[in-house]
Amino acid sequence: MAPVNQLPLQRVPVTIVGGYLGAGKTTLINRLLEDDHSLRIAVLVNDFGEINVDADLIADHDGQTLALTNGCVCCSIADDLGGALATISSQAPQADHIVIEASGVADPGRIANYAYSQPGLSLDGVIILADCETVDTLVGDRFVGSTVKRQLSAADILLLTKTDLVGAANAAQTADRLKQNYPGAPLIHCGDIAFRWDIIFGANMHQKALMAPLDLHDHTFASTSWREGGTLNRALFLALLRSSQGSILRAKGWVRFDDRPERFTLVQMVGNRIELTDDGSISGERRNGLTFIVVRDVLGVQSLYDAVSSCRSIGKMGSTF
Repeated sequence: MAPVNQLPLQRVPVTIVGGYLGAGKTTLINRLLEDDHSLRIAVLVNDFGEINVDADLIADHDGQTLALTNGCVCCSIADDLGGALATISSQAPQADHIVIEASGVADPGRIANYAYSQPGLSLDGVIILADCETVDTLVGDRFVGSTVKRQLSAADILLLTKTDLVGAANAAQTADRLKQNYPGAPLIHCGDIAFRWDIIFGANMHQKALMAPLDLHDHTFASTSWREGGTLNRALFLALLRSSQGSILRAKGWVRFDDRPERFTLVQMVGNRIELTDDGSISGERRNGLTFIVVRDVLGVQSLYDAVSSCRSIGKMGSTF
């Protein structure tokens, strides 16, 4: 059963990017740092030498921290994750999002637990990259197989990289094996550059227009919103989310539940992770609303809309909150 955690509001979201050596983590980090966007992202990396940022984008570099002209900050972990997080947290203005690059042999689950326990931070998700050319061999390797399996098991979302190098049939076979062995984590096919930031960093990204999604493989996914009045039955709604793991990539928004109808609850879902955060104040400014990113071929947007609506509390559907 997926965990449902109660988290305080206004924490900086943290995403862990992991995967075995050569899976494409550095490619993703480089793309993230170089993209032209208005989101201030702090990236914690293991080795500056692996980061290939155009010199024109570097605004400041003090040996440990690399500040870029697009607002991003890159900080070296240097065997001290706590110190790197403290450095990032002390900077002003505060980062909108923190990305931690796990080393190729690290256990991203342990890093996620550490980040989750830090004050002022919230765990947004664990993204694991799997090299389509090598993942099957690595999983069966007697020396590194346990490490790779542990990494894959920690994933909230799996990114299957380098699919363009093995052919569609081989990529599909590898994907099927990963889905069978790790059913709780939605799997996304992508080439080296086909990363969608709205999926990786949250369903609300495209709403705020902070970072434009890449127009690659868009036919695979669909984004939809649910807007209705009234309250939801908490148990029915959670059962719906849990039964849709693997087809809902991301979900985020505010709703009111019938057990606390006077308050709004922030709903966040990524992969098999579900978090509910009760608002500490009674606010009449918010309205019920959820945004979903789904796998189009698995879950239709109208079916999802109807399913969420069916969770509304009987006798309270007429409310306009």
